[in-house]
Amino acid sequence: MEYRIIKILSIVITLTAVIGLVILAAFPGLHSYALSQKQEEKRRQSVLSLMQNSKNLTIQENSKMQGQIRLTLPKGMKQEDMIVQADPVECGLSITIPGISEYYFYDYPMVGSAQHVENLYFDTDASGGTIQFELDQVYEPEIKSQDGYLYISFVSPKELYDHVVVVDAGHGGKDNGASAAGVDEKNLCLDITKKLKDKLDEREAMGDTDGNGKQDLKVYYTRLDDEKIGLEHRVNLANNTDADLFLSIHINSTSSGRESAINGTEVMYKVEDTTGASKAFADTCLTNLLSSLSSQSKGLVAGDDIKIIRLAKMPVALAEIGFITNGTERERMQTEDYQNQAAQGLYDSLITSLGL
Repeated sequence: MEYRIIKILSIVITLTAVIGLVILAAFPGLHSYALSQKQEEKRRQSVLSLMQNSKNLTIQENSKMQGQIRLTLPKGMKQEDMIVQADPVECGLSITIPGISEYYFYDYPMVGSAQHVENLYFDTDASGGTIQFELDQVYEPEIKSQDGYLYISFVSPKELYDHVVVVDAGHGGKDNGASAAGVDEKNLCLDITKKLKDKLDEREAMGDTDGNGKQDLKVYYTRLDDEKIGLEHRVNLANNTDADLFLSIHINSTSSGRESAINGTEVMYKVEDTTGASKAFADTCLTNLLSSLSSQSKGLVAGDDIKIIRLAKMPVALAEIGFITNGTERERMQTEDYQNQAAQGLYDSLITSLGL
């Protein structure tokens, strides 16, 4: 009996192996796909383990360094050799130092104040080590090297700039927004945002215009590429920077998503803002967009049911530039000229509303 069972199992195993070989022969890409999936899982795991398995470092408190952290640099290391990346959307900062091992920070612990640091992680790879700061708010990092040390200060944007604005390009990544005739809202929003950024960059470059030691304007963007940003992260960027204005850029659509003759520009605002500042900002946006685009007015619209509008703590406007479901308007919104006109209308609105 046992012999028969063993014989049957051997036959089953052999048939399974043969079938597997046939499948691989018929679909040669299957093996490489399986390997790539396995490698992808490893990459995902390594990313997850970055936060789960990394060593949580403690900053040694030093009362003489209020609001500042001091980091010992490897011998001969210069500030320009390091990679510093600020992530205002995530309230984060990362500093990558080439050539250091996982033991470096145990031999040379950081000294200073952990006042603004929610969490701190250190991880290494073949190229060196990366320190990741999770901060309690959005700060502008001021970094300088001196006498073999790197000094890091976290400064509130309002300490450095007279005015702070957050511009939000709607949707992104897997979230296409409204779509029609192969055109996605997310791309139009980003195109207009980038053209607006070009104009705002010129304004930011003016620097200190009133001689008070602060720069005139700082603009933060929720996204400048095709990535999905959560709604809370978008509005939190505005709230965490104590922004003066929050502008979100979108493209409209009919409720059914079908082609329609409906066209024009509308701007949403926060009705619950009893100061009237949100409505005034939205009205300025609408007026300037109608002038620059020569589009039909769809008016001001209550937007309190929109999360980013409802949670914003400053004057907020959500501009619907035009209707993606209107063929004529859709074609216009894809052109450089129309996007530049939209960006100009929004730029004028921000500058006017800030009183600049």
